[in-house]
Amino acid sequence: MRALLVTVLLGGAAIAHADTAALVKDLGDTDEARAIDAATALGKSTDPKAVEALVAGLDAGTTPKAAAALCAALGVKKDARGVVVLQQYAHHRAPEVRKAALGALAAINDPRVLPALLAGLGDSDAEVRAAAAKGLADRREKGAEDRLIKLMEHRDASAAGALAAIATPQLAHRLSEMLGSVPDPILCTALGEMLKRADFGPEPIRVEVVRTLSKVPGVDSTAVLLEYVAATERDKNRPSRLEAQKIVDERSRP
Repeated sequence: MRALLVTVLLGGAAIAHADTAALVKDLGDTDEARAIDAATALGKSTDPKAVEALVAGLDAGTTPKAAAALCAALGVKKDARGVVVLQQYAHHRAPEVRKAALGALAAINDPRVLPALLAGLGDSDAEVRAAAAKGLADRREKGAEDRLIKLMEHRDASAAGALAAIATPQLAHRLSEMLGSVPDPILCTALGEMLKRADFGPEPIRVEVVRTLSKVPGVDSTAVLLEYVAATERDKNRPSRLEAQKIVDERSRP
């Protein structure tokens, strides 16, 4: 049985350092499944040389599926040594590889990551754009605000959650002014996700968001308001909740 099968311990425990060489060999195997398994195992390894092995594997080139696995493994490592090669793979011809590279970059705490994620917002593939937007949201990159708004203006739903994650009072006001210029479902999603954030505020800004939602006709805004009312059940006297409840009650009247 190959080294890969005997080095992975029960419960996903760390790979023994002595087995890194065997896994590196498997990375270059012509059997794609074996290479993918090796990449995954190296991602779990505690051997400091595992990062170097993953970077070298990408430098050497491989199939798109194996490359995606290598990128994902580097994302698990969160090691800045992987930034340069991941930046290169963020421009790979295969969308699945670009998506994996951007996801890995987002996990690394390094300022060089931001340009690649911003560039990913302009990718031709929707899933890649979504990966870039999620990465920016996870990192709370406020510098991405303008690019995400532009994405929203192009009717891309992936921008909504990211904008909600980085929302400031100024951004909430800016989005409120976009009523009618972006699709209602996308705007409602962005505003609704803002309201779900416990750290979003202050309360007058929440009231402003609720009132913006009140100006959006249809089920999308109603659903968001209902969710907010349900989520704030324990704080019935919160002004924004009272405003949301009032709107929901008015809409439910025959």
